[in-house]
Amino acid sequence: VIYVPVSINRGKTVFIIKHLNKIISGKESKIKLKIKNLGNDGEDVRIKAKNGLDFVGKSEILIDRISKGEEKVVEEMVYTDLSPGVKTVDFEITWKEQGKEKTEVINVPLSIVSDDEVEVYLEAEPLPLSVGKEHSISIVVANKAKYEISGVSVGIESKAFKILDLSDKKFIGTLQPDDFSSEQFKVKVEGKEGEYNTTVKVSYKDPSGESKEKIVVIPIKVYAGEEKGDFSIPLIIGVLIVAGLVFKRKYIVEKIRGKK
Repeated sequence: VIYVPVSINRGKTVFIIKHLNKIISGKESKIKLKIKNLGNDGEDVRIKAKNGLDFVGKSEILIDRISKGEEKVVEEMVYTDLSPGVKTVDFEITWKEQGKEKTEVINVPLSIVSDDEVEVYLEAEPLPLSVGKEHSISIVVANKAKYEISGVSVGIESKAFKILDLSDKKFIGTLQPDDFSSEQFKVKVEGKEGEYNTTVKVSYKDPSGESKEKIVVIPIKVYAGEEKGDFSIPLIIGVLIVAGLVFKRKYIVEKIRGKK
């Protein structure tokens, strides 16, 4: 957290703004700011967010009066597409000082974090998963963030099967926004008929360089031999769902752009 002092017309109002929390990239979240007035009394104080940040449903926030030496904390819902890390955002402050209109732009470093960038889908063939048989399990990893993620790798493990590949982990690389990729594992089903948990681990880095890991546990059903009938299992999810990611988040931006 960094204090940024800005002098306004030498000897007059001086504001200090401190960002008190973290906001989430690509998702509505609450921002918390502490504003301190080191100069003369300010009336009708208002703040507008500038580059890369929007207040949800409004163009500005009203703080009203900030007396000399007074601090005020404000909280508002915001939306940003800025990538994770420390990013500088401009805030335009307007106020009245001794009846005169004043305006200044203050550069404020904000701490931005990622939420949940990836979605994981699985599909297997042939079906059903049968004890003693070999099957292929494909893992589809989709980047639903508005920024690139790198160093993407995926691994899988379960008591339901033995992995026949040399490694239980495979490297995907970089995924652009709304992009997806898949890796295939050759497995042999072991054990007895029943339901087993399958654990999928996706590792990657967001634009700030922070290493992230998503773990998904999916129950799967194993059948004895070549049984027919209802063998639907949670890991059969079409890639068409992944393709829908291209349109998934547009309504958020449109809603923000329609602010008052």
